[in-house]
Amino acid sequence: MTYAGNNNDVDFIKVEGGTVMSEGIQINGNGYGQGVKVNGGYVVLIRPSLNKVRTGVTIQNAEVTMISSSINFTGGYGVNLNVGKAILNKVEITHTGNNSADLIKARGKGSKLVF
Repeated sequence: MTYAGNNNDVDFIKVEGGTVMSEGIQINGNGYGQGVKVNGGYVVLIRPSLNKVRTGVTIQNAEVTMISSSINFTGGYGVNLNVGKAILNKVEITHTGNNSADLIKARGKGSKLVF
């Protein structure tokens, strides 16, 4: 999927609760939007390519596993974990923007990162 709009607030993949498993998704945000937003639930992403998104992945009160993945972002962060669990296995995170950014942010009681 290649995004042709100019909305920084668009979520290319949005999960609110439940269980999702996805394989081989390719997103080109052209410098806009958020690759993945998960609020609650359990998500497994195998070989996703999030290319030129403004922000990569937001995880809130959820568990997300990413395997053999790439995140190329231009804005504030690659992965933002706010209470939950992120399992990152062979995940390449690259910032290509002009300003400083966080590759990975984790906060909140009980947050857990697994590499």
